[in-house]
Amino acid sequence: MLRKKQVDAYIKEILKYNSVHNLIKRSSKEHIYKDDILDTLLFLHHFKAAKNILDIGTGAGIPGIVLAIHLPETQITLAEKNQKKAYFLEKTIKKLNISNASVFNESINKQTQLKSFSHITARALSEIEKIINMSSHLLKKNGEYLLFKGKKEIVEKEIARIKKYKTEIFKSDQTDKQRHLVRIRINTQ
Repeated sequence: MLRKKQVDAYIKEILKYNSVHNLIKRSSKEHIYKDDILDTLLFLHHFKAAKNILDIGTGAGIPGIVLAIHLPETQITLAEKNQKKAYFLEKTIKKLNISNASVFNESINKQTQLKSFSHITARALSEIEKIINMSSHLLKKNGEYLLFKGKKEIVEKEIARIKKYKTEIFKSDQTDKQRHLVRIRINTQ
């Protein structure tokens, strides 16, 4: 029940700050839950083995804050270059007493110096190849990407460009929108 209360409080914070900071497109609790929070929850079981996660371009904290609430033993780093969004994330983490999440208020690129992560995730950020190019140096050996994507046709085109990686596509049938999670493992021989 504590998790549901935290998620509700998180949505309340998004709505409170959204009018000033333009965090997300949705403007009602129901739409935020259905179109943003539920996306993460539908694929939550794929993150259970994660030791630490980097959420690139987290925006309002989706999926990062949702993962932090539901995986309290996993360390989550929320990477967000937009100062206003990073401020919102820091305030929200503090207000919701989320101890396993931190904010990295810089852009992720090949020069970024951070610790290595067991998992890297992103939602609505960029094409798969671009995400890998900007962050592969931050992925631990035997780590994996878990990327939230939309239409399968687009996902398949993006995957075709990264042939040297082992990929799996997971589809959610629990929503009326096309939602996929792409698991990518960098082949290490």
